[in-house]
Amino acid sequence: FILVNKTKNQIKVVEYMEFFEEGRKLADEGKHLEAIEHYDKGLSLKPDYVRAFLNKGASLNVLRKYNEAIECFDKAISLDAEDAEALNNKGNSLRCLGKHKEAIEAFEAALKFNPNHSLIHCNLARTLQCFDKPKEAIENFKKAQEYLEESREYLLAPSITNIENIVKKVLELETLAENCNKTVASVENKGEKEQTFENSLKNLQSEKQKVINSLDFEKVTPAVAELDKIKEEFQKSLDSYKQN
Repeated sequence: FILVNKTKNQIKVVEYMEFFEEGRKLADEGKHLEAIEHYDKGLSLKPDYVRAFLNKGASLNVLRKYNEAIECFDKAISLDAEDAEALNNKGNSLRCLGKHKEAIEAFEAALKFNPNHSLIHCNLARTLQCFDKPKEAIENFKKAQEYLEESREYLLAPSITNIENIVKKVLELETLAENCNKTVASVENKGEKEQTFENSLKNLQSEKQKVINSLDFEKVTPAVAELDKIKEEFQKSLDSYKQN
């Protein structure tokens, strides 16, 4: 009797792993609906398999079924409350739904369990931009850059390249803004100062267009968000200066 049960369990393990592996392959091929079907079949045999919930959620996220994806990530978190990947992925889905406050909470929770994860810092930074917290965003972009080397062990090459491009461009823009501020501050004549403000705004707009023209959408978004924040601050400074 014991040997029979053991054999059945072994068969069951093989079956759910086969469903999972086939689902993963289908997802890699972009066949996410079929992948989800295989993950579901695997989960019917092993309903506490965290990785299957993570992969199913990732496929749902690609299909823009964000609420369903969050359900999968929540299930994974209920099985392993310290799973930083599940918390990060949940944060991504929440950000896609425009729930930036909840997304930030999810990313921050993920960082408690994996504080040196470059991708999570990058995701948090991008969301902080949307939540109008530019200083905190820059801090996390810098941390994403700082921890990139040790994150290479578990990040795919496209993710590493994406982080490098995003962080490099955003920090370049921050330096550009600092230089613009220094240039404006060095001018004492009111008329010249206003013109310097105007020139700085034009330079920022020109830089924004370069970013849009040179990067794909995923990489453009954080850099453009950063530029828009910088331009907004410059416009406020210019308006305030003109009133005085």
